[in-house]
Amino acid sequence: MRYDLSDYTMVIDYSKNPEPPLSEVNAVWADAWLREKGLR
Repeated sequence: MRYDLSDYTMVIDYSKNPEPPLSEVNAVWADAWLREKGLR
């Protein structure tokens, strides 16, 4: 399956933190990346 061709923004709520939670370092990185992409 080609995930890069799918639109998961319609399935995943990126405004919420993931379960299970990411490590602190990864959470900071993910938050910054999602904000850069306009998803948070």
